[in-house]
Amino acid sequence: MASVTRFGATLRALSCGVLGLVIFAAASPTAAQVWRSDSGRGTYANPPLNADYPDPDIIRVGDDFYFASTTFVNTPGLVILHSKDLVNWDIVGHVIPRLTGNPKYDLADGGDYRHGVYAPSLRYHKGRFYIAVTPVGGHTRIYSAAKITGPWTMRELDREAFDPGLFFDTDGKAYIATAIGSNGTITLC
Repeated sequence: MASVTRFGATLRALSCGVLGLVIFAAASPTAAQVWRSDSGRGTYANPPLNADYPDPDIIRVGDDFYFASTTFVNTPGLVILHSKDLVNWDIVGHVIPRLTGNPKYDLADGGDYRHGVYAPSLRYHKGRFYIAVTPVGGHTRIYSAAKITGPWTMRELDREAFDPGLFFDTDGKAYIATAIGSNGTITLC
């Protein structure tokens, strides 16, 4: 019986201690720490973005920089960031509200994490933003919008262009460079 009493007293002491920590943390004026590379004195620390933004494509339109990144099967998908100085970045939106074309994207049968969208190619041409991206195992999709914040429309091509590189020539024709496989062959569509 004595051990039960000691256990109860210890449990009460621990719960009071935890409660005290919770109250202390809630009353603490310390704000959450967010990575900022800009020192505010004209210098910055690397990395400018201390986050996971794989396969980035960055373009400049006037005085603005825009950044698109891989998001795999996570949605909203194809994150878009904006910067005026390549140091301070803000998320301004996502291109894909919901990834479609495969039931596994909706977590059916365990999901499809290793698929989804990789390596977006972001471009600006004649007043519109374009993104070419190919869901793994699917056909290449071209998204376009008049504003970087959307709304975005999508057209699907009749073929797959792995890690597409979108290019607009001076005559207005659009091309996609792709390298399917590991032999180094580059195909121009």
